[in-house]
Amino acid sequence: MIKIIHAQDERERAYIDSPVTKVDYIHVEYGRFEEYIDWLNSTWKPMLSNRAICASRAKRELDRKLLWVTFMKSLLLGLIFLGACAGSRPHYTNVAAVRQDIKATIETDNAHPRSIVSMGHTTNDSAVIYTKAATGGPTVEESWVREGGAWTMKGSVP
Repeated sequence: MIKIIHAQDERERAYIDSPVTKVDYIHVEYGRFEEYIDWLNSTWKPMLSNRAICASRAKRELDRKLLWVTFMKSLLLGLIFLGACAGSRPHYTNVAAVRQDIKATIETDNAHPRSIVSMGHTTNDSAVIYTKAATGGPTVEESWVREGGAWTMKGSVP
């Protein structure tokens, strides 16, 4: 009988890749090598190949899931960019030009002299302005619309 004892010395590198088995003894019977090889082929080889197959299947499953997640992220990002690019472009209104046009129209109205105090919601075709009479008085909200290229007052709210 041969007895092998593994004593781990502090100077030796500890295994970190897999578990370590402590071997206390090995019993050797001479003349049974063929039987031992048959036993290895019937017991250990199928088990090891099954482990390899399972590991391969697990890796394929993980690869498939990662591919699906990557695909979905790309699809979502593409949809976000598509939504951002496909939307109507914002249309900016030149508020200063609208104010100047309405101010020129107000200056031609000698019956009600007033000045623009501030601008409300403004588009290229309509505007809300706040005016104050030249003699003082309250601020008045006026709605203006562009009709035929000229600005006209739609109504006023005292």
